[in-house]
Amino acid sequence: MNAATCTYCLDTSVLIELQRGTYRRAVFPGIWEDLEQLVVDGRMVAPREVRRELEDARDELTTWVKGHKGIFLDPDPAEYPLVGSIQQRFSTASTVWLTKTPHADPWIVAMARNRRLVVITAERWGQSVKNPKLPYVCDEFNVRWLNIVDFLSDEGLSYPSPR
Repeated sequence: MNAATCTYCLDTSVLIELQRGTYRRAVFPGIWEDLEQLVVDGRMVAPREVRRELEDARDELTTWVKGHKGIFLDPDPAEYPLVGSIQQRFSTASTVWLTKTPHADPWIVAMARNRRLVVITAERWGQSVKNPKLPYVCDEFNVRWLNIVDFLSDEGLSYPSPR
């Protein structure tokens, strides 16, 4: 898939890692500028459940989320049965995984599969039906996913080391 025609679906973990982790705005402002340009260009979206997972915090990320409400999309009717299939496939998952509200992972995979998007996640791949990680769920449903560094590489983005 050509990066120039690709549209991405963001996982909550990406925004958390970008704001609170390794890629903080104060250290890597260029990443945030490029991310915001992808949003403006309509190439980056997330399901509303991602927004709901982030709404309760009281920090700069919450402010960013509130200022970019347009990227958080309501589900397409075709995504509801996909979410059901994902939950059924992982019906033996931990009670927390199945009942946590909000829980964006099934919605991310359903949106990406239905709309042919590439998932961007900061989660590491781990095969476990008891506590499925997003990359594993994506693989199970034939959805392409990238970690943050691979996403930046696919987009041809690089940044100077902080001083």
